[in-house]
Amino acid sequence: AGASDNLTDTIDYDKVVSTLRESLMQQHFLLLEALAEHIAHVIRQDFGAPWVRVSVTKLGILHEVGRVGVTIERGLRAS
Repeated sequence: AGASDNLTDTIDYDKVVSTLRESLMQQHFLLLEALAEHIAHVIRQDFGAPWVRVSVTKLGILHEVGRVGVTIERGLRAS
């Protein structure tokens, strides 16, 4: 999509959000890592993304830390 500047070559992010909302209403994750893996899998499997970077952050779970999070990358990144 970046090279073609064509809307039909990109992922419909609204559909990604609604798909993830639906999925997350049915599942519960104890670990941020598991949640990030799930999100990456959905985006790659259901939307055909060859590579994703997913960041998940949880706010206020530790007294002296504002937030904790994890970032993962999955797939093959185009050069």
